[in-house]
Amino acid sequence: SKPKPAIIIVPGGGYARQAFSHEGTMVAEWFTRLGFEAFVLKYRLPDPEIVDNRSFVPMMDGQQAIHYVRSNAARFNVNPDQIGIMGFSAGGHLAASVTTLFGSPVNPNLKPSDVRPDFSILVYPVITMEESHTHAGSRERLLGQTPSADLIQQFSLEKNVNEKMPKTLLIHSFDDKSVVVDNSELFARNM
Repeated sequence: SKPKPAIIIVPGGGYARQAFSHEGTMVAEWFTRLGFEAFVLKYRLPDPEIVDNRSFVPMMDGQQAIHYVRSNAARFNVNPDQIGIMGFSAGGHLAASVTTLFGSPVNPNLKPSDVRPDFSILVYPVITMEESHTHAGSRERLLGQTPSADLIQQFSLEKNVNEKMPKTLLIHSFDDKSVVVDNSELFARNM
C-alpha cells in the first residue's frame, strides 16, 4: 500500500507531567482514522535530579523521534518526506523547539535534515520564555529559577522563527487562561 504521512504527537503538562490520553492517544486515534501513521512521544521531563542539561533533554527526544520515524519509514510504511510534529501547551513548546531549532541538533551525530519535521501543528503552545507572556511553570521547570539571558533567548521560540522551518499551523483560543494567546501571536508575527 501507498506510504502514509506520519505525525508525532507531543502531549502537554507544563514540563512536569504528560497529558498522555487527551493530548496523546486520543489525538493519535483521530489522525489514524484520517489516514496518518500516528506516534505519541513520551519524552523525558526536564528534572535536574534525573537528567543533566535539563533544558535540552525534551528537545533532544523530539528531534530523536523525527529521526527515528524517518529512518524507519519503510518499516512503518511512512513517506519520509511527510513527517510532522504536533504539540499541545508545553508539548507545543517542545514541538515548536523541534520546528525552529533543527539547525543545530542536540545529538551531534545527527544532521539538521535528520531532525527537521516536514510540517508542524502547534495547539495552544507555550512559545516564549520572556516573563511577560510565558507560562511560568513551564519556564521554571525547563530553564530553572534563574535562567541566563542566553537560555531565555534560545527557548523563546518567536525569536527563532526562520525561513527554513516547515509550514506551521497554530491553533489557540483568545480566552485561554493557562497559556495566553500572545504566545501564538508572537510566533505568527515572525513567520
